Amino acid sequence: MLSIKYCIRNRIKRYILENCTGEVVSNVRKNFYITTPIYYVNDVPHIGHAYTTIAADVLARWHKSGGEKTWFLTGTDEHGQKIQTVAQKKVITPK
Repeated sequence: MLSIKYCIRNRIKRYILENCTGEVVSNVRKNFYITTPIYYVNDVPHIGHAYTTIAADVLARWHKSGGEKTWFLTGTDEHGQKIQTVAQKKVITPK
């Protein structure tokens, strides 16, 4: 929550400086990295998966709209030992 307040405060300051004083604020591009947890494919999806993915996506879009260079990384763990064990118990081959 702190990062959202920080972004809003900086955007308000930039808006006031550019529109009220005529001063041009330099657009220094910052980097913003955000990741989600590693989801395991052998478990049933639940609301926590959706919540973390949507929250991370919202933050990534927010920072990107502010001109920051943004990286958003998400994925699954598909090549672990647990995947192979569960696949063998279900008599299927891991993909």
